[in-house]
Amino acid sequence: MENSAFYNDYIFFLQLGKNLPTYYYQFASHFSKWDITVVPIKIEELLDVKKGHRIPHIVVVVPDLETAAMYVRLQERIINFSLKTKRFYLHDVNSFGRISIFKNIARLNVYQYFELPVNISDIAGNIAEFYYSTDKDNQKWPGGRRAKLPATRV
Repeated sequence: MENSAFYNDYIFFLQLGKNLPTYYYQFASHFSKWDITVVPIKIEELLDVKKGHRIPHIVVVVPDLETAAMYVRLQERIINFSLKTKRFYLHDVNSFGRISIFKNIARLNVYQYFELPVNISDIAGNIAEFYYSTDKDNQKWPGGRRAKLPATRV
């Protein structure tokens, strides 16, 4: 949380319908406890999510069959490829099961699945913990330690 002084902490909320669902506001209030702003995005804006130096996090909630059909089409067009190439982290909240390519992306650690029904505060807590843990992973030096040569006595 000490990183929020340098940049804003935000998570995108994928809006699958025309209007924002009521649970978006519940997510926003729960994430505000962890100093995270929830930003709604539409399907058309999903590809425009800025990658920058941090990989963005996206939450998608699929509560019914109508949005499930939209979500499956979106998986085939955009989500599957984006997860394989680590363009974003996806937090999937639905009652229809994991995405079809879960076995291929499990080792990449870019996908979290939450089965409905579940408490929104529990989901928000798990996502916030994952958000801050991946943020710390991105700040690690990628080069490793410098090699130390053995001291030779002459």
